[in-house]
Amino acid sequence: MVENLITKPICLVAPTYVLGGKSVKETKEKYHLPYAHRMLANENPLGISPKAAEAIARAAAEGGSVYPDTNSTELRTKLAGMLDFAAYGMGIENLNVTAGAEHALNMIMEIFLKEGDEVLISAPSYSGYNRTIARAGGVKKTIPFLADGHCDFDGLLAAITDQTKIVILCNPNNPTGCFEKKEKVQEFVKRFPKDKILIVDEAYIHFAPGGMEQSVYTEVCEDVNLIVTHTFSKIYGMAGIRVGYIISNREISGYLRNYGGVRLSNVQQAAALAALDDQEFYDRTLAVTVEGRDYLIRELRALGYSPYESAANFVFCDLHMDKAYLDEAFMRRGILIRTNLEYPRISVGTMEQNRLFIEALKEIREEKNKDAVHREGA
Repeated sequence: MVENLITKPICLVAPTYVLGGKSVKETKEKYHLPYAHRMLANENPLGISPKAAEAIARAAAEGGSVYPDTNSTELRTKLAGMLDFAAYGMGIENLNVTAGAEHALNMIMEIFLKEGDEVLISAPSYSGYNRTIARAGGVKKTIPFLADGHCDFDGLLAAITDQTKIVILCNPNNPTGCFEKKEKVQEFVKRFPKDKILIVDEAYIHFAPGGMEQSVYTEVCEDVNLIVTHTFSKIYGMAGIRVGYIISNREISGYLRNYGGVRLSNVQQAAALAALDDQEFYDRTLAVTVEGRDYLIRELRALGYSPYESAANFVFCDLHMDKAYLDEAFMRRGILIRTNLEYPRISVGTMEQNRLFIEALKEIREEKNKDAVHREGA
């Protein structure tokens, strides 16, 4: 049996990452619909940057048969320049590129965790952390958010023990969308123990007020074990291409580089470089997201709900209905939302998609009320 040959038994128990809801194709076929809208995976509703799409085609044609620069030197140099690394005493040696943010987390966990090491996380947070921690043999420990939905920084610090190796802060947080301002995170970094590792996952930072100005990559220095992760999946619309990057001090960065798994294809590198040059697409994505997010929150409140304040490209809200019922009811109307969390999470779409979601929700509420009245009268 192959099972007897596995050297890491944790591979047998690590939870499989499951994306909520069915695919567009399955939904259209099952319900005989002309369309189905994905509002479940926090993808860019405008698609991918046109410049990146052109670069992908060109790179595939011209560089598909050639091995890539395994150091992604041009991409790392461009990112370091755009983020003004020199002003903070950093260089490209502080930056590693990855095949998406989850690849970054897998690398970090596999390098620094040994079996039984503890990882502290505010809860609820990104479900992908569960798998990356379990794969490396770590033990997850959660600290609830405060009543207002914000991070309990004092609680996190108080919960650190000798067994704690890593603390993860997702900011803005997924799935709630809550956002901690830079000065709060800076203060947390100052108070953070020097012999532990702090990961700040900033996958959604571009959508927060102030955008990259709120990023704490500026706090990276040699005497702080701070790791900041970013992705191209969200605002650059490259979820299917898989590109991310890690900013850390030189010592940590060296271990990450020696890991051996940081290899982006020519297509990935070309797409990322082109996306960074497409400011028009970046600005349009941000505008569409903010408009749609504000609309969804406003309309949900008008219907009597209490959505979380979001600084990301999604809205988290208790819709006071059975989640399995909601999932099926929305799919019948060609809308896919995330329902396998504590509350439903709705990804911001185009304004047409956002309006379709609100109209569908009104229909579902009315349908539910009629069913209740019918049962009472039976």
